[in-house]
Amino acid sequence: MGITLFKRKLKNGRTSLYINYSKNGKRRKESLGIILETPKNKMIRESNNEKLKIAKCIVLQRELSNLRNEYSTYLSRPIKKGKNGIKEEKETLHSNDITEVIGEYLTDYNNKDIRIVKASLVQFKEYIRPNNIKPKDITTNLCTGFMRYLSKKYNGNTPLHYFKKFKIFLNYCMDKEIINNNPANKIHVPHCNVITKDILTTEEINKMAYTPCRCKEVKRAFLFSCFSGLRWSDIIRLKYSNIDYTSNILKITQQKVSGKSSNAVLYLNLNISALKLIETKKHYLRTEKYLVCHHIHIRLKYLKNGLKMPV
Repeated sequence: MGITLFKRKLKNGRTSLYINYSKNGKRRKESLGIILETPKNKMIRESNNEKLKIAKCIVLQRELSNLRNEYSTYLSRPIKKGKNGIKEEKETLHSNDITEVIGEYLTDYNNKDIRIVKASLVQFKEYIRPNNIKPKDITTNLCTGFMRYLSKKYNGNTPLHYFKKFKIFLNYCMDKEIINNNPANKIHVPHCNVITKDILTTEEINKMAYTPCRCKEVKRAFLFSCFSGLRWSDIIRLKYSNIDYTSNILKITQQKVSGKSSNAVLYLNLNISALKLIETKKHYLRTEKYLVCHHIHIRLKYLKNGLKMPV
């Protein structure tokens, strides 16, 4: 919980003091009943400084009270005598199994790569099943075994991506003082079994262009992807406002590397073939309309399953 001192300006230059509480995106205020007067002279300024000190002391008391409530279990642990004198018994705040910690981590996680993170941690739970282990039981040998498990189960860079997310999860455990160190830090998944992706030839693309398709939007999106080189995740987010028709340049922030690469913002010179696919829509210039039907993924699902598309 965040606890801060908040000042609110009143009429005639006076200031009212509040405590601002924030937790899980929710905020509330508590009035302290302390008013700072307009600093017209030295005496009033000194009085305001004293009031401000009192308000700050109250905020500190609230913070300490909140910490005591939050870590009451931790503070009430027994004290053990070690070799070098009296020492508090060192235990983690989470004494339950690792699945509980994973659940808390996923609940608080809100980044765009949540799907990969979930998949990574599901694989880790599969790897340790049926054992119920505690966070402190995660060792370097266990992490190495998990890395090998991923390498045998998946091809390409999937083991690398999954293990990276697993290491980030262990860093989270360190930050929360659930574990003392990250046992997977020195383990690196080699870049192996990289799949060489096939590229369509010009003849194959032309053949696709003249092949009938039940959904014209799916076909148009596919061909635009071929002529622009954009990913599917970028195609479905494209808007006409992304295109500068005067210079035939498309500007887009790539979804896959957004926030991770300095090259996330991409400027593309559109060729004649790509422009032909969108030239009939020039009246949408600088509008927020999508380049392709925004529900195209639903239509694509129908095509894959061989179902009749809804009108």
